[in-house]
Amino acid sequence: MTQILPSREARWALLWIGVVTVFRLWFAPRLDLVGDEAHYWECGRFLDWSHYGKGPGAAAVIALATLLLGDAVWVVRLPAVLLAAGTGWLIFLLGRTFYNDRVGLAAVVAASVMPLFAVGSILMTIDPLSVFFWAAAALTFWKAVEHPERKRFWVLTGLCVGLGFQAKYTNAAELLSFLLFLLVVPDKRRWLISRGMFLMLGTVLLLMVPILLWNAFREWIGALHVFEGGDFNRGFRPDFGKFAGFWLLQAIVVSPLMFLVMLAGAVRPEKTSKVQGAVYLQSLFWPLFLGYAWVSLNKTANGNWTAPALVAGLVLGAGWALARWEGKNVVWRIFLVVALLVGLALTALLLSFLLFLLVVPDKRRWLISRGMFLMLGTVLLLMVPILLWNAFREWIGALHVFEGGDFNRGFRPDFGKFAGFWLLQAIVVSPLMCLVS
Repeated sequence: MTQILPSREARWALLWIGVVTVFRLWFAPRLDLVGDEAHYWECGRFLDWSHYGKGPGAAAVIALATLLLGDAVWVVRLPAVLLAAGTGWLIFLLGRTFYNDRVGLAAVVAASVMPLFAVGSILMTIDPLSVFFWAAAALTFWKAVEHPERKRFWVLTGLCVGLGFQAKYTNAAELLSFLLFLLVVPDKRRWLISRGMFLMLGTVLLLMVPILLWNAFREWIGALHVFEGGDFNRGFRPDFGKFAGFWLLQAIVVSPLMFLVMLAGAVRPEKTSKVQGAVYLQSLFWPLFLGYAWVSLNKTANGNWTAPALVAGLVLGAGWALARWEGKNVVWRIFLVVALLVGLALTALLLSFLLFLLVVPDKRRWLISRGMFLMLGTVLLLMVPILLWNAFREWIGALHVFEGGDFNRGFRPDFGKFAGFWLLQAIVVSPLMCLVS
């Protein structure tokens, strides 16, 4: 146990993940299944080697959960919550591996207040599986190139990539990230053609073959779905409005200030504890992220497309942020705190809308929609100037609000004041109108 949790930060990370997981377990059953979840649940009732547009991963996991625990909303979503907890710990391990435990803890906290991950940790779609296995493969592949003689790490990497592909075809792109890293780092190129590499690729292929054969006997409808998903069936017509929309949408789903920190870490990463560690993390982030940025020139992007790449982005951003924090520059510290608070505010706002839409079933389709992201982005754009103004003036606005409730003097319940509140409302509204309302 002391090897797993050797530091205070590791224990705090595990505690944080535990508390957030308990909240997600409480929250998850309070909202009916969204369209994608219902689709995968239905696919789980008629399992096949693959399904239209997606692999069998999400359907199989839901089928197993419902087989063991019965058909209920909380059962369908239970795997998503547990996978999110596992992903949180993998993010911590990546931060520990390439930087230190403090960076790992910061990355875990940032992930939990990121709107995209907050939603993805509750809804059982293909993303929880995809992100979990992407993060796991990132960790095992690094172990493989660090200890190439240990063949189990090559096989484990192949399993993780292959199982991720079973959920979402995007996970195959992680192989390109691995290839790029080996090409860029001269002393790692010898592993491009090695027994370990063939073991990894062979394992991936074994898990891909059923899906490929299923598609081959059905006129490649899965591949066609992916092709049409980028509107490539209509040709390639660059639209820089859509391209700009991609960056705006990423800023919203990550949270704007956290997105800036992530990009700063990905462009100018801090020195890692591992030789070429920063290059490895960049290889996991940039190819997929820029690949979808290119697709967005032709097709309006979805916010969750880049989710796997954001795992490395979180670690790079946390490493960059902690370096500024430890520099003891007050301005940087305030900026980083505000970045987390804005992310938390957006996540809280999003969860509040989820609860509201709980009681209005015919409105639930707008939970994850372009309109929702546009609304949140507009709110945030108007909030940022005020937050920054306060940040550079020692938070005098926040202090005013705090003092307005006399919280600077502590919290001392006074039921006379409480009764006075209701009396005052009756006076300003008028007693009869107050009763009617």
